[in-house]
Order: sequence, then structure tokens, then C-alpha cells
Amino acid sequence: MTNLVKLARLSNRATRICRVEDSKQNVMDATYYHWEALTIKKIIDNLYSMPISVQKYLPMKIDKINPDLNKEILSSFTGERDGYVHVGPKKYFLTSNYLKQADGYYNMEVRPDDIWVCTFPRCGTTWMQELVWLINNDLDYDKALEIPLIQRFTFLELSLLKHEEFQREILELNNYDPKCVEALSKICEPGYSICARKKSPRHIKTHLPFSLLPPKLLQTSKAIYVTRNPKDVAVSYYYHNRLFRTIGFQSDFSKFWDLFQRDSGLYQAVSEPMFENVKRNFLLWAPFWSHVEEAWNLRTHPNMLFLFYEDMKKDLPSVIRKVAEFCNKILSEEQISKLSDHLKIEKLRNNPSMKIFPDEIKGLTNDEEQGFIRKGKAWKETSRTKRYFFKKTHSWGKLDLGEKNSPRKLMLKRMHGSRKMRAKLESNSSTKPFAA
Repeated sequence: MTNLVKLARLSNRATRICRVEDSKQNVMDATYYHWEALTIKKIIDNLYSMPISVQKYLPMKIDKINPDLNKEILSSFTGERDGYVHVGPKKYFLTSNYLKQADGYYNMEVRPDDIWVCTFPRCGTTWMQELVWLINNDLDYDKALEIPLIQRFTFLELSLLKHEEFQREILELNNYDPKCVEALSKICEPGYSICARKKSPRHIKTHLPFSLLPPKLLQTSKAIYVTRNPKDVAVSYYYHNRLFRTIGFQSDFSKFWDLFQRDSGLYQAVSEPMFENVKRNFLLWAPFWSHVEEAWNLRTHPNMLFLFYEDMKKDLPSVIRKVAEFCNKILSEEQISKLSDHLKIEKLRNNPSMKIFPDEIKGLTNDEEQGFIRKGKAWKETSRTKRYFFKKTHSWGKLDLGEKNSPRKLMLKRMHGSRKMRAKLESNSSTKPFAA
């Protein structure tokens, strides 16, 4: 049955139900069919709005995960239902929805006044989004408070985390409330479709690596990449995976850390075919190091700003000046001071516009877990318990960081905040980094 036929039948069925009787059950059924019709309509609209070339060309290979392994992974991550894929030579780990949406991300139109914030998850993304949006909108704090950040800054691939079966469960949990139906349909729409309708200048957030983004992104738009000490990323990402039911991690940190190491290429390379899965990646958007290195290799591009989370913690006003200069904006010291105060982690945590999901949708997060914006600490500020865990596992001694002056070693030392590493970091390339 074609999508057009499905759309017509669902719409007619919803209309007939409403005419028969205005009972609670019939209203719920009608709302469900209406929601299904909206979903199919968006698929049709997206399909016909794409150029023919978009539907044909993808340079990267997409492989489905082995069925047995896929079943094992799904038992630990309950948000996804169909399974996962590995994308490209680095085997980036994404949900099965990527198979349907990959061309849209890779071939979307980019504009000269776009500003992208690109990160691996839990590297200060929200922090940087608020900073960038305010600088690029003349420090309009009232408007920033009025409009949720997720509307000001489109999350490009959020729809990858919204499996259709999970969406139905959320609708049932909300008794097919029309407000929930409308809000859910918005966040389930692929970001490239949302961006196509947005007026310039657009602000776009993504966790996808540069190899999966439009190839002309840096030739056309500006991008800011933020990275962070992977130990801090692992801890924060663990709580993030448990908080959001769209991901739904069901185990403890010890298992998550094991997956993160495998994801991030932290184990010594294993060449035997029987250990092939050990090297593969089983956390969304991983492997971490490949993700960071792609951006690192682009750091000297004039439209690229490469930043460290630890620098934001240590000297936020200095980072604000860099971002303002990058965005061709001039800020006074008074404005920088006020913005620094606004961006304090404790204030962001209590800022209602930082919510990633609308209030109309219940059940997307696990109320027993820590919130979306946590402590925002850097490695030097971490607890004895966290340090003891990493020391006990000895896992950091298994780092596969390459040669003495490899980018991985230099970046890791920079993330640890070593003041002596800046000159060495910059001298590692024949061209001084644009903003290291």
C-alpha cells in the first residue's frame, strides 16, 4: 500500500469515528489515526521536497548490526526497537532511522549565515548553544527566556531517537491528548525538514560527525566544535542515557564504561577477525576519538572554531570573546560580564527555556534520574569516588593514543588542563590552530 493510499484511509477513518459518537474512546482512536496520518503526510512532503539527486547519492556505507548482537544491545537500550547501524569507515553508531534519513542530513542545503554547534554528546553543547544564540541575537535575554532553546537552535537529528513504536507508547501514556500529538509530531520531524522552512539566520545543533554532514558546510557556513575530557564525557553521557527513555540505558556505569571504551577506540587495536566486534561501537554517535579527530583536522579552516570545555570552565569570558570575534560581533566588557553571569551552570539548570522536550509530552524522561543539565564539572573538580573507579579499572592505561605527539595524546593532555601543552598543541601542526 502506498503512502498516499494510507494517508487517505487513515484520514477518512479518523473522520468517520468522530461522526459516529463523541465518546472518550472514539476521540482517542480518532486522535491516533490523525497522528498516523500526519506522520505519513510528513514522509510524503519530505520525499517530494527533496531533489532527485538527494535521494540517490550517499558516499558512506551503512551496515545493519548483526541480528544476534543487535538483540543483545536492544536488551540494554530500551528506547530503540528495530536496531542500530554502523555508518562509514569509522563505524559511527546510530539508530535504524538513519537508513531513512541519511540522505536528508548529508544533502541538506546550507546557508552562508548558518551557525552550527557540533559536538559529541555531553561536551557542553547546551552551554555553547545559549552562548552563541545570545551573541548572534544582540544579547536579547528576554527573547531567549521566552522561546525554548530547542526552537531557537534546531537539533538536526533528534528524530533519530523517536522510534514509531515508542511514539505510540508515549501517545497512549498521554491518552492521545491533542496537545501531546502536536508537540510530538514536531520533535519527530527530521531537522533538515525543519531547517528548510526556517528563516535566516539559522542556528543548528548536531552530534553527527563532519563526515556525515553536508560536504560544503564549512565552505558555506560557520561551525563551532566543542570537545571535553572523555572521562567526564563518559560519566555525563551515562546519566544522559539513563535519563532519556528514548535511549533507555538499563545497566550500571561499569557496563557503560566498558561500552564507552569500545566505542571510543580506547582499547588496544585487535586485529583477529574473531574479535572484530570488540573494536566496534555500541553507543550513539560514537566512536568518541574519531568524532573529535574529524573536527581537529578541520580546526585551521577560517569557518571553524575548535574549543575545549575545560577552557570554558576556566575562563568563560575569554571564550565569549573568541566566539564573538568568530561571529563578527563586538561586545563590551560589561556585556561579557553579564553574559558570563547568565551562563553560570546553576542558572542554566534553573532556566525554563533549557528544557529539551515540551511540557505537553509526559513520559520522555525518567523522573528518578538526574536532570538534563547536571554539575558541569571538569576533571580536576571530580569526586574521589569517580577518580577511584577509573584508577581501580586501570582502563585508562589501555588507551590507544598512537605516537608520542599524536593529536589524541595532545588533546587529552589539553583536556586535563595542562598549561604547558598549549604551545605544544599548536606546534603539532605546520599551521597554527584557528582557536585551540
